[in-house]
Amino acid sequence: PANLFSHSDQSDQSQSGDYVGIVRTGWGGRIADRLDAANPGSVFPPLVSVHGLRTFTAGRSSVPLTVPENAYFKLSSSAPDPNQFQYDALRDAAVSEILAQSRSNVYDIAAQIYSEEGLSASSVVVPLLFNPSSVVTPLFAQLGSSIARQLKSVALLIEGREQTRMRRQVFFVEDGAYDTHGGQVPVQGGLLQGLSSGIEAFLDAMS
Repeated sequence: PANLFSHSDQSDQSQSGDYVGIVRTGWGGRIADRLDAANPGSVFPPLVSVHGLRTFTAGRSSVPLTVPENAYFKLSSSAPDPNQFQYDALRDAAVSEILAQSRSNVYDIAAQIYSEEGLSASSVVVPLLFNPSSVVTPLFAQLGSSIARQLKSVALLIEGREQTRMRRQVFFVEDGAYDTHGGQVPVQGGLLQGLSSGIEAFLDAMS
C-alpha cells in the first residue's frame, strides 16, 4: 500500500477500498448511493454513522446522517426553563426561518441542505433512541464502552425500521485506541472485553 505505516493513509485506504490513490468516497457511501431503490417510500438516509463523518461514509450522491453515541440528538436548550415563553418552539421557528432564506454561495447552500436534512431526521431519530418500550435498551444496560453505546444506537435504529421505513441500510461504528505503544496486554484486554460484550448485546438485540 502507498504510504505504509502512515496511520491516516492506511485508515483512508481501508475505508475507501483503494490502496494506491486518494479516493474521496468510501465503500459504505458508494453502497448507500445505490440503496434508494431498496428503500421505496423512505426519505431517511440509507447510511448512518455513529462515529462522525469518515471516509467510509462519503458517497457520490448520498448524504450520511451522523448520530452521537450518547444518543443526544437534537437542538439543546439554553434557557433556564425551556418551557418559559415557549423558548424551544420559538427557537425552532427561528432556525426554520433562517434556513428558508435564499442563498447564492455554494458553501451556504451546502450548509443549509445539511442543516435541514439533519433537523428533519432528528424528528424521527430522537423518539427511536429514547423509546421507553424498546426491547433493545435492557440488553445494553450494564455496558459502558464506547463501542457498546454505538452499537446500541444502531440496534435502536434498526428496531425502529417501521418508522424510518428502511429495508436496507449501512451503519458505521468505530472502536479505537488499540495502538497502545505500551501496556498492550492490559489495555487491549479491556478494549477487547468491551468489544466482545458490545457485539454480544448487539447480536442478542438482532435476535
